[in-house]
Amino acid sequence: AVVRGGGGRADLAAFESEVVARAVAACPVQVWTGIGHTGDQAVADIVAARACITPTECGQAIVAHTAQWWGRHVVEPAAFLAGRVPLFLSDASARDARARGRLTATARQQLRVHGERLAGRAVSAARRAPSSLERSEGALGSRAVRVGVLAVGQLDRRDEQVRGWRRLLTAYDVDRQLERGYSLTLTAEGSLVRRAGDVAPGQEIVTRLADGSVRSTVDGVAGDREETERVDVESNGSDEDGAA
Repeated sequence: AVVRGGGGRADLAAFESEVVARAVAACPVQVWTGIGHTGDQAVADIVAARACITPTECGQAIVAHTAQWWGRHVVEPAAFLAGRVPLFLSDASARDARARGRLTATARQQLRVHGERLAGRAVSAARRAPSSLERSEGALGSRAVRVGVLAVGQLDRRDEQVRGWRRLLTAYDVDRQLERGYSLTLTAEGSLVRRAGDVAPGQEIVTRLADGSVRSTVDGVAGDREETERVDVESNGSDEDGAA
């Protein structure tokens, strides 16, 4: 609502401007005017959805329109619901009572049937229990005998496997190989020398034997088909440095 409370003819100039007219015309909701100047019509009155002579008339029109909307969208639906709700509740109560009756009868029938089945099964279980226990006891005894025999055989096989693993570990024991006459050649840093290319002239190596170690200096390196060059040897009977 665009309203104005009295004034001279010159005060209508604000409602003649293009900015106000465009705003009224482009408003997404209806705009009602009550500019309040009898006999004159502003541009805002022309583009408005409804033009009233005075602000009072505009307010009365809004009240009447709101009352009409209220009666159509609130009062009439409320009266309709007030008339239908008791009937709806009565029908729902009747349906609920019928459903309760059906559920009660069905539940009693199910309880009776399952009670009879349970009683029959209890009698049957009591009749079969002694023979079933006797059979189970015999089966348990025979299984216990077989389990004992199988356990002893399994333990024997595992013991033989353990002994085989021990023999295998003993065969690969480094100290045992050293006692058989083999030796290990290591660098000064402790890396195993596997090939001639692992050492270089002037490098210090350590040869581990069964009763000690020999510390040597490489004088030269030859391939598999060449004659091995002389190696200066400094040795002792322990892992510590000794006299040459």
